[in-house]
Amino acid sequence: MDITQLSEASGVSVRNIKRFIELGLVDPPVGKTRGARYTARHLADLEKVKQAQAKGFTVGKLASVLDKKAQEGRLRPSSQLSFLIFPIGGHMHLLIDQDHTKLAKEVQQAVVKEMRQTYRRVVSK
Repeated sequence: MDITQLSEASGVSVRNIKRFIELGLVDPPVGKTRGARYTARHLADLEKVKQAQAKGFTVGKLASVLDKKAQEGRLRPSSQLSFLIFPIGGHMHLLIDQDHTKLAKEVQQAVVKEMRQTYRRVVSK
């Protein structure tokens, strides 16, 4: 699909798609100029950006997370947004990098549960 079709399918403006590509939140298209094509992977990345924004993450914060991963040499192409976001309380969220965590899903869930309980305990004081 071309960028217009990607925009229609994702509900993200062409301008924002280009911005997300510049920030490294979405991979560049396959090919150049008018022949550039976007795949289901691009659509999935846009959905992840939208989900993160809905949870309160700014595009700048997401870009800084990716920039830090890149500086540490831990960023792999086309797996940039492989993370889960868990609300903790208030405007706090836990972001788990699925590309690099060594924790089993059950352990991740236990960590999230413990953080939520700790948040409630601290806030209620």
